[in-house]
Amino acid sequence: MSHPNIVRYYQSWIEPLMSGCTNDLWESDEIESPCLYIAMEYCPGCLGSFLDDFSNHYNREQALMIFRQIVQALAHIHENNIIHRDLSRSNIFLDKDGNVKVGDFGLAKELDDDGHALSSTSDGTNRAPEYAYGEVDAKADIYSLGMILVELLYPFATAFERTKVLGDLKTGVYPTEWEVQHKRVIGRLISESPLARPTAAEILMDGNFVG
Repeated sequence: MSHPNIVRYYQSWIEPLMSGCTNDLWESDEIESPCLYIAMEYCPGCLGSFLDDFSNHYNREQALMIFRQIVQALAHIHENNIIHRDLSRSNIFLDKDGNVKVGDFGLAKELDDDGHALSSTSDGTNRAPEYAYGEVDAKADIYSLGMILVELLYPFATAFERTKVLGDLKTGVYPTEWEVQHKRVIGRLISESPLARPTAAEILMDGNFVG
């Protein structure tokens, strides 16, 4: 896939790991073992690190720009009949100009003719409820997107606050101080029913989706 908001893949190759060396997959020091190398676009930043400090210099326009770029990447991924299955703050990167680059497609899966893929062990915080039932579709990525939007609109000052609020959201409990419009939007994205969640394309068509 080629898209401005997806980490660009350049090439990959395999080289033998000579005897006397070790790697994570081959611990023996008596045989030659293969080592896979992947050359990809360099992204110096990570959304997780950005969000950890975002509460100290919150910028709404920047938050909405990041959200829109993530949605643009998701729309392209889904148009190619692929589901990411692991969309999280640690798998979204930032280039030197602060632009979003969605990466880490290690758990990505091509959808079948019915638009479904097998479940996976995705990040627990952003995990859609349907992962427990063995089969998911592109709407599982939308649930993860909703959890990311929460942190963009209301960055957390501590890890404890993040765990508490995101955990409460899974049970339908929203902080009372949140704007009503934001509660509505986030509620659509993290609806327990995948059918109630919008597609990435529908979000892009709504110029005032977040409000």
